[in-house]
Amino acid sequence: VAKAADTPMLAVLQIAPGKSGDLKALIAKGPGGMKETGTRDGATLYADVAAGTYAEDLDITKALSLRGPNYGVSANTGTRVAEAVLLPATGNASSGKLIAVTASNVTVDGFTMDGDNPALSGGTAFGGIDSNCARALHNQDSAGTSIHVSGIDMSHNIVRNFTTTGYYLLKSGTLPNSSGNYVRNNLFQKMRFRAVYTQGEYDVAITGNVMDQVHVGVAINSVG
Repeated sequence: VAKAADTPMLAVLQIAPGKSGDLKALIAKGPGGMKETGTRDGATLYADVAAGTYAEDLDITKALSLRGPNYGVSANTGTRVAEAVLLPATGNASSGKLIAVTASNVTVDGFTMDGDNPALSGGTAFGGIDSNCARALHNQDSAGTSIHVSGIDMSHNIVRNFTTTGYYLLKSGTLPNSSGNYVRNNLFQKMRFRAVYTQGEYDVAITGNVMDQVHVGVAINSVG
C-alpha cells in the first residue's frame, strides 16, 4: 500500500484467544510493531479483539481504540454476537481496576467486562456473585495516582459484577476541565455501588445506558 509522505496510517492489532498471545502484551507493543494498513487515521491504534475470555489487568497508556466483537452494537437494543469477556487476572475487590486508563483518547467498545472471575477466590459476595474487582475502568496508575485524561469513551459494553464502580474518572489538584468523555449504550448489572462516577471537573455525555441492580446509577461530585 502506498503511503503519502508524512501521512500516518491506521495500525490494527488482531487479537484472538490462543492465537495472538497475551492481550495485555499486545496492547503494550503499540503501533510500531504492527503492520500498517491502507487506512489513514492519524496516529490512532485500534485493537480488534475476537470473541473469547481474557483474564487480564489492562494498563492503557497510549491513545487506543479497543474494539470488541460487538463494537458499535448497543448492549440494550442491539443484536450482539459472541462476546469478548474481560475478567480480572488478580483479586482486589477493594481497589482493583480491570482497565487502568492513564492516557487521553481511549475507547473501550463492544465487550463484556465482568468483575467476577470464577478462577479467583476471596472476593466480595453480593447479589449471588463473588466479585474480585472494584472498578471496570478508572484513570489511576499502579501507584494509586489519578492521571488527568480526556476523551475516555466507554460504549456498547455489558459491565457487571464490580464492587464499587463501572466508569470512574477522578481528578486531583487544579487542572483544566476534562472533555470529550462518553458513556453510551452500556448495560450495567450488579454494581454494588455506582455505575458511573466522576469527581472533579469532568464533562461526560451519559446516554442510552440501562442500569440493573445498581445501588447508584450516576454520581457527579462536582461540575466545572
